[in-house]
Amino acid sequence: MIFEALLEFSLTSLSFPEAFENALREFRERARITDEHLFDQAHAHAELGANILDQKLPGWARKVAGKHIYISNPNMCILARLFGSYTRGLDTLGIEGTEADRFGFRVSLKTREGDVRVHNSTYYYRKAWEAQIALRT
Repeated sequence: MIFEALLEFSLTSLSFPEAFENALREFRERARITDEHLFDQAHAHAELGANILDQKLPGWARKVAGKHIYISNPNMCILARLFGSYTRGLDTLGIEGTEADRFGFRVSLKTREGDVRVHNSTYYYRKAWEAQIALRT
């Protein structure tokens, strides 16, 4: 971001503070768009995961209602809470590890399109799972 501001400063008649503010404004807009995408993606993936749980484990939401769900912790993720472990949950549901992202059971760098905003991603997935649980309890 500072490099972009310096480049804009050197290529235009903007002062460095103006160039820096422009770069900062653009960075914030990219972050906002990325956050909206992550939020929408988390909810879509958790909905797919919740639907497969509805089919394979009816009443699953009551079992985890009120428990903390942390997508990035294999001992506290939705599958560990329901099946005792992340891998046992995938096996029971018949889901390959490479497909876990699609069902909201895991967040990978690929899921976040190269954006390493781990905190935001895991937060949105946790909130998405909490919403799916609330819909079913």
